Amino acid sequence: MASEATIQATPRTLHVGPFTYAISYDGEASYDYDYMGTTLFRSRRIRLDPRQSDTEAPQTFLHEAIHAIGNAWEIHAWERHTLDERQHVTDSIDLMASAMLMFLRANPEAVAWLVAQR
Repeated sequence: MASEATIQATPRTLHVGPFTYAISYDGEASYDYDYMGTTLFRSRRIRLDPRQSDTEAPQTFLHEAIHAIGNAWEIHAWERHTLDERQHVTDSIDLMASAMLMFLRANPEAVAWLVAQR
């Protein structure tokens, strides 16, 4: 279970291109689909499952942000998960989110520089 501290520290909005997504923890939506998070493009909402651990929540948050980025910039491969010929999910989004999270955590100076370069 995500701790109350993690839930409270999670940003409540996410700006992606011209869109602003509302972020909330909602176990019911994730339970219906067996996901740890879901991105709803039409209503501009990201729902995270509170039953995930504190270490899983940031990766799930970034995973859902990648979906939102894909939708905003019409990168269709990032909008949804793809299936292989056996109908199994090929989850490059999970791999990308994990790699990006590790990169961001390992390089706070680079992140600060990137953010400052407007």
